[in-house]
Amino acid sequence: MTPKVQAFLGGLGPTSPATLVYDLDVMDANAQNLKAVGERTGVEFLFAVKSFPVHDVLRLATQHLAGFDVSNAEEATLVKKVTDARNVVSFACPGLDAERLDALLAIRSDALVSCENATQVVLARERGVKTIALRLDSTALLQTAVTRGFVPPPRGRLESRFGLSCELGQALSAAGDAFSGFHFHHGFAQSNSTGEYLAFARLAKEAAQAHGVELSSLNLGGGLWTFDFSALEHLCLSLREVLGPATRVRFEPGRLLSRGAGFGIGRVLAARSQGLREVRVLTLSRTCHVRWAHPQLLTSLPPPRGSQQGARRLLLSGPTCYEDDAFSLVPLGAPELLSTEAAAALLPVGSHAVFGGITGYSCAWNAGFNGVPPAEVRFV
Repeated sequence: MTPKVQAFLGGLGPTSPATLVYDLDVMDANAQNLKAVGERTGVEFLFAVKSFPVHDVLRLATQHLAGFDVSNAEEATLVKKVTDARNVVSFACPGLDAERLDALLAIRSDALVSCENATQVVLARERGVKTIALRLDSTALLQTAVTRGFVPPPRGRLESRFGLSCELGQALSAAGDAFSGFHFHHGFAQSNSTGEYLAFARLAKEAAQAHGVELSSLNLGGGLWTFDFSALEHLCLSLREVLGPATRVRFEPGRLLSRGAGFGIGRVLAARSQGLREVRVLTLSRTCHVRWAHPQLLTSLPPPRGSQQGARRLLLSGPTCYEDDAFSLVPLGAPELLSTEAAAALLPVGSHAVFGGITGYSCAWNAGFNGVPPAEVRFV
């Protein structure tokens, strides 16, 4: 927990609501680290607006990053308030149609538009779009990478629903001299590997050569949230070796900008014992308030002692009727080493449970349900 968040926690009262707190200093440091990696490697970072569509955060991105990835006119309007023509705006919308494209171009006429099929390319050309990227099917390319021995078979991945493969030649023909490069969406919940990003780069380069077009840019999307900045820099340098200096390489970080900056605070509403399980119902709902996060309990508890088989456990739960609205079962220790009375005294009603690992997506998806209001969002 950062000192600023600790100070905020110290000021909470006995009726405080569920709260998402973000330390802007941490986010600023993350953005500066991204900028430094970009300057050392020649890679551009476009902030994924969907991951944290808030003015203060977009302002940080404007100061330190090359531009923005937007998916709709509402996001483009937010970006327009904090940016200017020097910042790249990349537009990618799976449901791209005339209405959506016209709304975007009315806000940012020079946007780089990613298309997923030849029909979208024709529409973009009709609307006078001058830079078009083609989003490739990462699932098909990943299968090719596995077959050719670039990467081991992935485990537990879902098939991506984005991108084109079989009609690539048709889409390139429709794009003509507006074609600027390829784009990927590969942001699965599991971590993306360095090997996969490098395999995509090799295969994108091969696809461009096979169709006789110049690969002037390659956007490898997001999914960087498990990379530290050292590993990210190594990846960027490796991509430079694969693609050479002429190709503009881009990423779209989202959660990486808010890593270490977000915290969720929930007040204990109810406490009860169920045999060896202690249940605490919080104002903070996992279902409503902390989507796309990996909440980690930071509130201090006694370290578990003895065998964990048959141990007492603490269940932290949200207040909705949804049975899966729960955070985690925290081991408390063997029953013979932790009395029922001692377990029941942990996190009493009115106390606060604090979680780290909260991302900007939690703020973007923050919602109310079943009489539970959205969490308050605070920046410190």
